[in-house]
Amino acid sequence: MRTLLATLMIGLFALTGIQEGHAQNAQTGKIVIIDYMEIQRNSLAGKDLLRQAENYRAELEAETQRLQTDVRQTEAQLTSQRDFLSEDALQEKASAEQQRLSAAERELRDRSNQIQLAARKAEQEMQSTLTPIYQEIMKEHGANIIMDRSQMILSGPGMDVTREVIEKLDAALPTLKMDVPDAASAAE
Repeated sequence: MRTLLATLMIGLFALTGIQEGHAQNAQTGKIVIIDYMEIQRNSLAGKDLLRQAENYRAELEAETQRLQTDVRQTEAQLTSQRDFLSEDALQEKASAEQQRLSAAERELRDRSNQIQLAARKAEQEMQSTLTPIYQEIMKEHGANIIMDRSQMILSGPGMDVTREVIEKLDAALPTLKMDVPDAASAAE
């Protein structure tokens, strides 16, 4: 009975020591903070990605404007031909134009999807490059957690390592290319 009681007491003390050790480790944890939005806005790769995305967006917008102009011109042309064409011929022309415009709209949607996919892939490349940078910075600062500023309410001085992350990312990934197939090869 005494042996059992002694064994239980030793186990209890050992458990208490383990729990205290975990509590001490939890108390000594260090957090550093990054601002991912700032990294995207101010890193060379982030700026490159944003510039390319804006250029592709402008191209899509211009193409959409051209398509809308084409629709208006086609409608005006069909309206002017009402007096000269039979109802069947007019209907046939309208149907052919509708098919052509539908195909153009589909191409625009497909192009937009390709651009979005390319942007996501480029973003993933940037994330892959950032992971070892985060690990290096955690090691340098003796941190065991990195949190994004958007998740913080209040932080003390010296916790924000965003500038360091940007400098290391600029060295590791100065450019970032969105790999979007050109419109001609995408249509094939």
